[in-house]
Amino acid sequence: MAGFAASFLKSSVAVGILVFAVMGAVVECASEVESTIAPSISPFQSRKSIAVEGVIFCKSCKYPRIDTFFGATPLVGAGAKLVCNNTKRAVTALGKTDKNGYFFIPTDKVSSFGIHKCRVFLDSSPSAKCKEPTNMNGGVKGSLLFFRKVLYMGTKTVFLFNTLPLAFAPSNTTACVH
Repeated sequence: MAGFAASFLKSSVAVGILVFAVMGAVVECASEVESTIAPSISPFQSRKSIAVEGVIFCKSCKYPRIDTFFGATPLVGAGAKLVCNNTKRAVTALGKTDKNGYFFIPTDKVSSFGIHKCRVFLDSSPSAKCKEPTNMNGGVKGSLLFFRKVLYMGTKTVFLFNTLPLAFAPSNTTACVH
């Protein structure tokens, strides 16, 4: 029995040394491979200018007390305001919607590092019948921004963020008479 235990111990030690040697070679090879691969640089590691996009609608009269975009129409000329509170003074930038209710607000005043302190608010409505700002998706309290993609505008790199759709509502029930 003692002979069996001794031979088992010797073979176990030999296997352990072999495994250790193989593991050492693998680690050594891996470190050589890592040193030959260039480190990748994420675009988020450097400060970039930002731009914000979104859409503003006028809610339908059919659903006055329900937060829905059913029947809503794009609001031409509506104002959106980007507000960033990451400095001593709040930084603001304004944008107007086109015929599709789409707005685009580019700004160099805020970098990608400060975007987490930015919100988009409903600013103004050109329509007398649809002037009441709603808090749908944060239109009154401030809508969150979501990263969309990187834009390459000439030599400039801009991070594009978007917001969920925002809406104004008809000012009063007389604007909704059928």
